[in-house]
Amino acid sequence: MTLTKVMLMRHAEKPSETIKGVTEAGRADPDNLSVRGWQRAGALVRFFAPVGQNHRNGIATPTAIFACKPHNTTRSLRPFHTVLPLATALGITVHHEFARSDDAALFDAVLGVSGTTLICWSHDPIPGIARKITGNLQGIPEKWPAKRFDLVWIFDRIDNGWRFSQVDQMLLPGDFMSA
Repeated sequence: MTLTKVMLMRHAEKPSETIKGVTEAGRADPDNLSVRGWQRAGALVRFFAPVGQNHRNGIATPTAIFACKPHNTTRSLRPFHTVLPLATALGITVHHEFARSDDAALFDAVLGVSGTTLICWSHDPIPGIARKITGNLQGIPEKWPAKRFDLVWIFDRIDNGWRFSQVDQMLLPGDFMSA
């Protein structure tokens, strides 16, 4: 079997000047998710692994999950904590040995996966990761929308190439549909 689908998403909501980051236990931590981010992380479990219902168009249950690890100037645990509830529910390990700038190593690891992969990363590198995996597929946005925590970019293998689509999560109040 080979890699058939890659889903890329940004980590869940982060702290701001007025909203604090917290650990899962509720202690203040600027390198963690906001309370809303933890809510999204929990809601993602049934988004990617529904019980008794179908997936939303294009979404599939991942067989492998990758998340950016803290590195150098960033100590952010947000990508890892965004997908940890899903990985726990699925009984799989989150691969978080790759730092934000380790595109080549991430690329090699993802291409070694069979089935469906979910990658959760910080938003700036996501378009570059998508292009590296898909061989510069046309139609991939130049930038991840800066204020969006509620999107999933989907890449389905079609013969020797890839097809791009995007799904709005629509999991929490305030999530919105793309134009």
